[in-house]
Amino acid sequence: MLRKVLLPLMANVLLAGPSWGVNEGATIVLHARVMDVNATCTTPQDVNGLDCDEVRPLVNLTTGTNYDIYVYAKNFDAAIRGVQLKFNWPTDWTFMGWFGNCQANNLGAVAPTATERNLAVAFDCNGYGEVLQPIGWLRLHAGASGCLEITSADYPYGTHFLRCTGQTSGIASTHWGRVCIGSGGVDRCDSPPPPGEWDFGIIESE
Repeated sequence: MLRKVLLPLMANVLLAGPSWGVNEGATIVLHARVMDVNATCTTPQDVNGLDCDEVRPLVNLTTGTNYDIYVYAKNFDAAIRGVQLKFNWPTDWTFMGWFGNCQANNLGAVAPTATERNLAVAFDCNGYGEVLQPIGWLRLHAGASGCLEITSADYPYGTHFLRCTGQTSGIASTHWGRVCIGSGGVDRCDSPPPPGEWDFGIIESE
């Protein structure tokens, strides 16, 4: 019932309208830590010193381990008040929970579950994003192989940030973080050079 109430509200908050190109440097950073039952939104900074400078995210994982995988917004050049994205992970990875109250007055209309991989959250306006801004974390048991990655959200405008002006800012697929078993993880602390063509993962070519 709560989901039915929140989704129309989030449609007004998160899906306000496109404004591509404003946050061209914006990235979604993923950072894994071995599961901690006492984890908080600031645990990686407190314990690991994660700062995207001297300490970079952990993106290459060990099979058969329980992880807290943190999701951060970074490098956005306009203040934001929402995030929409989708996760994908292999079938032999086990979903153990989503913890997503890291921003003030967090309103989560869509939270990931074992079968629902989308995330849509709104929160109080947050300033410019050179500093890592934690959104929340996934708790997963890593399987034998493969990666947890960001994909295009199933809802309108795909994967994007919501600016405080009410417009959406797409996040290029080349700016989405990834964590993998063994190797293949992608550290998105820094904005990659702009690609020749932006791909926001919204409409697939026929």
